[in-house]
Amino acid sequence: MIQGKKISIIFLAVLFLSFFSPSNVYAYGDLQEVLPQKTKPSKGITIPKGTFFRVNLMQTISSEFNKSNDEVKAIVLSDFSILDNIIIPQKSVFAGTILDLKKAEQGRDGYFFVDFDRIILPDGNIIEIKAHLYVTSGSKMIGGALSPRIGHKTTMFRVAAFGTRGIMQLQPDGPRVMGQETKIKAGSEILVELDEPLKL
Repeated sequence: MIQGKKISIIFLAVLFLSFFSPSNVYAYGDLQEVLPQKTKPSKGITIPKGTFFRVNLMQTISSEFNKSNDEVKAIVLSDFSILDNIIIPQKSVFAGTILDLKKAEQGRDGYFFVDFDRIILPDGNIIEIKAHLYVTSGSKMIGGALSPRIGHKTTMFRVAAFGTRGIMQLQPDGPRVMGQETKIKAGSEILVELDEPLKL
């Protein structure tokens, strides 16, 4: 029994010394040197115009309380990579400005534009860009839809198949109602589209 304990102690001692041998410490040091390099954006790469970046808005934007020239920021939640090369690291911030904001009015919803002009990397370095907040309509304007009309009118549509008879149909008519303010809440996932190629 005592001999078995001695063997166990000797085995643990050998294992301890082998783990902390100079060769293992050197290997660990190499690993520490390599890992930080992966967080740096690759150089010599051009990202084409029209590329989309998926980011999260860091503050609420509203046509109700914001104004033109207010700053907008959105954070990158995961590395943007091309062929295993990190292009834009996680926690980078897209920064830009609200442009041409207009509050809601009778007949139209509030609207605004958002342009992005720089990416702030986690190490503080800045990459200049030309990009905008993308909306599915293909327009750069966020909001601005026409509001519904207050009333309706009856219109007769004549159809050849019915001879002299026609089809009565109600159509919107009259002045438009007050539009609604346009808002994008903080934390919303948005798309940023490059307006020009981005050279790194």
